[in-house]
Amino acid sequence: MHKGVDFAAKAGSPVVAVAAGVVTASGRRSGYGNTVEVSHADGYVTLYAHNQSNLVQVGDLVQRGQTIAK
Repeated sequence: MHKGVDFAAKAGSPVVAVAAGVVTASGRRSGYGNTVEVSHADGYVTLYAHNQSNLVQVGDLVQRGQTIAK
């Protein structure tokens, strides 16, 4: 369980960053499959899980609305 909000999409849909930040993790995570984690300036962290493929790597700067995975 977590205190976050889950969003579902059709397979192959673009996964976009909800806000600008730095990619702090990109790869497989137990229970989540392919994941991307983005740290934001306000201290929040967003996790994008169950991706078919990740399009960003650790250290990448991402902008709000940028496609980071599929």
